[in-house]
Amino acid sequence: MWLYLSVLLLSGLTSAKHQNPDVPDVYSFHVKSDIRFRFATTEITSLVVNNKTYSRKATFNVILPEEAFISNFSMVIDGKEYPGHIQQMNQTDHETDEEDKKFNSREQLPRGSTKFSATIKLGALKQVLFKVRYQELLKRKLGFYEHILYINPCRPINDMSIEVYITESNKINILQVPPLRSVNPSVPVQDSANNSDVEIVRPSKKLAKITYRPPRKNEVVDGIFVVKYSVAQKEKYTGEILSSNGYFVHYFIPEKLKPMKKDILFLLDTSSSMIGRKTDQLRSAMKLILNDLTGGERFNVLDFSHKLVFWRPKMTLWSEKNKNDCLKWINQRPIGGSTDINRAVVEGAKMMKTVDNTTADGRARVILFLTDGSATFGESSRNVILNNLHKENLTKTPIFSLSFGADADMKLLQRISLQNSGEVKRIYESNDSALQLKKFYDQISSTLMTDMKVKYIPKEVDNGSITNSEFNQYFNGTETIVAGKLSDSYVKPTSWNLVARTSTGMIKRSKKFKTIRLDKSKKKFGFLTDNEVENIPENLWAYLNIKQTIDKLTITTNEKEKGKLSKQLLDLSLKYNVVTPMTSMSIAKPEEEEEQRNEDQNTAPDPSVPENLKSKPPKTRASQIIPLAASFGDPHFLVRIKDLRLPICFDLPGKDKQLQSLLYDPVRRINITAKIVEGKGRFKPDRPLRTYIGQIYITSPHMTATVTPHKITFNNHIFTWDNETGVTSSSSTLGINGRGKYMEFGISKGQKLLIRRNLESKMAPNEGYLDFFVISGKGFSKEASGIIGRCLSMKGKLLQTHRNAIGRTKATLTLTLSDEHVTKLVTATLKYRQGWMYTTVPCWMVDSKELTFHLGTA
Repeated sequence: MWLYLSVLLLSGLTSAKHQNPDVPDVYSFHVKSDIRFRFATTEITSLVVNNKTYSRKATFNVILPEEAFISNFSMVIDGKEYPGHIQQMNQTDHETDEEDKKFNSREQLPRGSTKFSATIKLGALKQVLFKVRYQELLKRKLGFYEHILYINPCRPINDMSIEVYITESNKINILQVPPLRSVNPSVPVQDSANNSDVEIVRPSKKLAKITYRPPRKNEVVDGIFVVKYSVAQKEKYTGEILSSNGYFVHYFIPEKLKPMKKDILFLLDTSSSMIGRKTDQLRSAMKLILNDLTGGERFNVLDFSHKLVFWRPKMTLWSEKNKNDCLKWINQRPIGGSTDINRAVVEGAKMMKTVDNTTADGRARVILFLTDGSATFGESSRNVILNNLHKENLTKTPIFSLSFGADADMKLLQRISLQNSGEVKRIYESNDSALQLKKFYDQISSTLMTDMKVKYIPKEVDNGSITNSEFNQYFNGTETIVAGKLSDSYVKPTSWNLVARTSTGMIKRSKKFKTIRLDKSKKKFGFLTDNEVENIPENLWAYLNIKQTIDKLTITTNEKEKGKLSKQLLDLSLKYNVVTPMTSMSIAKPEEEEEQRNEDQNTAPDPSVPENLKSKPPKTRASQIIPLAASFGDPHFLVRIKDLRLPICFDLPGKDKQLQSLLYDPVRRINITAKIVEGKGRFKPDRPLRTYIGQIYITSPHMTATVTPHKITFNNHIFTWDNETGVTSSSSTLGINGRGKYMEFGISKGQKLLIRRNLESKMAPNEGYLDFFVISGKGFSKEASGIIGRCLSMKGKLLQTHRNAIGRTKATLTLTLSDEHVTKLVTATLKYRQGWMYTTVPCWMVDSKELTFHLGTA
């Protein structure tokens, strides 16, 4: 079956249900993060065990940062790993009312997080190991990078650990790990103390490893694990370059500059919904913020509900007197009425146009817009509001929106800020709401540069691939990151150009890069492989491209542009295997084995249009679970035929100790033969005993192998099913998964066989039996023969379908042997048979007597 998974890249989900006490136990919960130059890869694994004698639902919930993208999910059941597959999401309209309801959901998720959830039916006495991996770029705020891990298993766990590896280009001069924060967003954040249960190891100045284990086993750990660190900076304009495999990442932190004076306008919602604690905290926050302004800076306040009132008719220079007058005015403003967002933002933009341009040079403009609701008065259309604002904000003043509480129109605020070079921030209702407001203001309070443009030498980089390289403002304590592709003839760019405005006026700089080296010692630190480390520049480039494409999609109202951006986002998501608003994740998992062997499974539900097969999985998914050819059970055959959408299947019982030629290729000198053995059961009392594959013999120019249910002989070496093994001999390979279930042969490039061992079946021989699958069969010649070999060059055609008197779907097919140009007309019935992962697949069931021309039997 197919298990569908999705990640809502939103700030909330639907309300969580009460926890079911009859759930499997969580035996382990491990979190590992590998942070390389601000780019964090996090992997979470959890072992869930059902120790009951009946099936139960196993749910895997992971809370992750809003900025993260899931890149991998898998489940390990019975020693077999089932990976998730990224595919296009059916729902492409992200502007629907239903989407908005999800976006504005009230579920009490931790601040700045989203949620990933997967549920499966776990069989009796079974266990499943869930694995999820996600990536995010850590943003620098107030000089610190903050890595957040949400730990919320919701039950006691005996084996739990967190490991965080940090690799940076310069000295990690401050490293802090505070106690676990509460997952309840209404609880204030306290980061002043250190976590006493954490071990920190510093192998060098640029490396750090943080390990956390709960002090007591089997206790419920529920909190937010935070790692904060800062990296030493040296020169004012020096940029660092990280390059590998044709991609580069440019890190730039222009510190030691004098902050620019600013012109700041506050748009404050005073509608009815702000009555009470919200207004008190807003007034407290404004007192803290206005106390931070200094002489030479200009400010003003717009009080809006359904009416708009400015504190002053124009921007006013800050002074102690003006500050106190403004605070007194704010404290006396009445609270009530509806919310006119359109006029508030439009009149705010008009106010910024009144700033005298002759005194604006070397200054920065900012609008801070706070509301707790949606547009309930005047213009309410989001698109119209955005268009009106676009026409008026000719000064390109960045607008930073603050969403106060759970009822604000977060979607509108997000579009307002993205369209106007700002960002949106949710302020949670709690005792520290005023501090949340002040902390966000601190992040944008000190502008070092405006109208910033970064350029590279055209012959060194592919300028068409560059991520955003123009920035409205650069704030102190943040970081600029640009990524792109290199020109074919260059390993890394050598220099770059910067144009920007600072407090002293326009600057133009041409600088050499400082190179970040991916040396061997850094590769060995952490859990990423060498190849994953080498791919960081490309993955970071993809991450930035995906983020910026999502932002453009959020803003645009042009349907043609929206279609182009959607395709671009989909292509990036599929290429880099990440879950985004355009994609979802699906995963195939095994059904209960006994159900699959039930004889009733051989009859499929009848679709009305068989060839379209409405009840079958989409083609892209079916190809993952239908082998090229297979022989399984007692014994059933399934083979894929060229030009037929569905494979054909047939039964060919043998006799005890009979040898059946599965595939013989005289050109490639490959011979695969099966020895048949009798089982213990019969289909019916008057039928012969069932037969199965007891041994498989494989020979090729580079290998000889004999496989039985109890041992494997490969090139005269004996192996067991229970020991994980990987062997390469010439161009042939042997792989044994070590869990007693699967083994794989690679005969040569493009030819892959899989053999599955079955020891538990009431009808089978006591010693068990084997199933045989051809997973990949490229390179076999047209002269191949044998039950399966003859199919490799066969062509088929579906002529017609109809329903018989009892409602089953019948078909007429032609099967052609291309080497002999012999065509046979056969009838078939739509049935379901096994794929190689215990999944059922549709096939055309053919009577083996009609295949005598193919099998070479009389």
